[in-house]
Amino acid sequence: KKIKHILLTGSASQTSGIDDFLQSHLKLEVKLGDPLINIQTKKKYDFSKQKFIPYATSIGLALKKFS
Repeated sequence: KKIKHILLTGSASQTSGIDDFLQSHLKLEVKLGDPLINIQTKKKYDFSKQKFIPYATSIGLALKKFS
């Protein structure tokens, strides 16, 4: 299969300019992961996904535990 895009997660994904650097050198679309994408709440919260990117692995493991 051909790689269509790269999904950046974790603390290193917040390195300034890393997404642009990878996109220009690899010629692929680069996106920042959203660790909150599968979290649903009754109340609407205004979360910045960038604030939670360093916790992507922890959030994913917690969601797996409850699925």
